[in-house]
Amino acid sequence: VGKNNILEWSTAQEANSKHFELENSTDNSSFTRIATVMAKGNSTLTTNYSHTHTNPVAAVNYYRLKFVDLDGSSTMSKTIAIKNEGTSVTLNTVYPSPFKDRIELSITAISNEKIDILIYDPNGRRVRAIESDLAKGLNVIAVTRLNSLASGIYFIEIKTSKTSLRTKVFKANSN
Repeated sequence: VGKNNILEWSTAQEANSKHFELENSTDNSSFTRIATVMAKGNSTLTTNYSHTHTNPVAAVNYYRLKFVDLDGSSTMSKTIAIKNEGTSVTLNTVYPSPFKDRIELSITAISNEKIDILIYDPNGRRVRAIESDLAKGLNVIAVTRLNSLASGIYFIEIKTSKTSLRTKVFKANSN
């Protein structure tokens, strides 16, 4: 739905169930847990569950469920695939926040991509614009010489030809 993948599953009955671990992969071999959903525990009625994976990569996303019981034993579901148009880049982290003179953006790209990094003050005025090239995979981009900005909240926008991501950061006093 939109840029999100909504994952739904049901149990016909449950006995000593603890939780479900929802895992995601883009290569169908290396999976990462993206959510833990508590189970009903014990039930003879059908129970419906769901989780929304926000901003998955624009590619094929593979998902599987790990069913974990109260005794720690577990079983794995079969893997499903969802191809979506999601976003071609994902902003992982902005470090540090608060910042003084420099911030680093950790961005994952599904292919080589040109981006614009735009920084706005709280009034929506653009105070910085930077062009950068991303390589497929993990990229760390340093934005420097931010010492002249006043302390306060700033908004960072990352624009590609297909999408736009925004986040906010805090500028500390430079003293």
